[in-house]
Amino acid sequence: MKFKPAFFISAILFLLIFSDGQAGEKNLAPAPLAVVEQPNAEFARVVAGTPVEHRFTVKNRGTARLDIINVYSG
Repeated sequence: MKFKPAFFISAILFLLIFSDGQAGEKNLAPAPLAVVEQPNAEFARVVAGTPVEHRFTVKNRGTARLDIINVYSG
């Protein structure tokens, strides 16, 4: 199947006329984005029932407020 050059020129003109000038960019609603740089922690062997601690740093890289409602270990 052969396409004529006029088809390609017409397609390019259509895209130029009807595009909003933001090629590939989307206008998204503001949203939070939680980022944990080191999401895993490994501990040495401990006796069952012994509390262990690790501090995780959570950063909001989004454009809206980040609310952390619940945290649990898994």
